[in-house]
Amino acid sequence: MSAPFLSHWFRGFDRSLEKLDERSLDTLMTHCGQACSDSYTKQIYIEAYGASDTLDAFIERLNGKFGEMAMRRTGADTVEVVYTRCACDLVRNGYVTNPKLCLCSLKSLQYNWEAVLGEGGVECSLEESILGGNDRCRFLVKIVAE
Repeated sequence: MSAPFLSHWFRGFDRSLEKLDERSLDTLMTHCGQACSDSYTKQIYIEAYGASDTLDAFIERLNGKFGEMAMRRTGADTVEVVYTRCACDLVRNGYVTNPKLCLCSLKSLQYNWEAVLGEGGVECSLEESILGGNDRCRFLVKIVAE
């Protein structure tokens, strides 16, 4: 596929994000986030978790794997995840600019953590995003079962 085709196609996708109701957007971004995770990051989470005997060691391993990400514990069961630049290839390549796409990153993060702690083991929230006008993307991960 050519870059002009992708630019035009994703421009339509970008505009369509505004038209989706909350439930449809959540469904779309859940599947997109899982696909993104399956393509790369989920396996890194699984390997890092398997090689770690504590949550702190797990976080340290993940920090070593993702250059634009800084993860740190902010409490016994809370982790802050900060990206100093957007890690999404669709944004980096200029295909999507709509901040609603950040829900995909949230869903991907949730899916990554659930891959190691089990479904329902975490609650993730998006606190700030670059597409939303902030200078960083910031997520909170609350561990609800360990």
